[in-house]
Amino acid sequence: MTWISARQRIRQGMVGLVCLALAGCAGPSAQQIFDAEGPSLKSRYGRALHGNRPVSGMSSGQDDGYTRSAEKELDQLFPELPNPRLALYVFPHLTAGGAPIPGYTTAFYLYDHQRIFALPGEVAP
Repeated sequence: MTWISARQRIRQGMVGLVCLALAGCAGPSAQQIFDAEGPSLKSRYGRALHGNRPVSGMSSGQDDGYTRSAEKELDQLFPELPNPRLALYVFPHLTAGGAPIPGYTTAFYLYDHQRIFALPGEVAP
């Protein structure tokens, strides 16, 4: 009895997969989705790379302060915090075996990582 039910489950699963595959093919074609008179893929890609400015020429400069770009929004939302570098002087000393070590200076950052970003709202604009 369990062998028959397992076979029926497999058959039902296969029928379900075939139905899903056929349903995926029943969607609209690419010509119906993309308008032939719309912008080309190259111009869409260029606009995505260069913000909303046209790719073929430079912007007029009138809307530079008002256009949104991912870089501007990230800089405003997550400003980079200063990470001061501290200098430490190690005085001349002897090792446990008696070998002399000359004095030297080393530097390290106050925070673990070199680039620390503030969360939205932590720093006043």
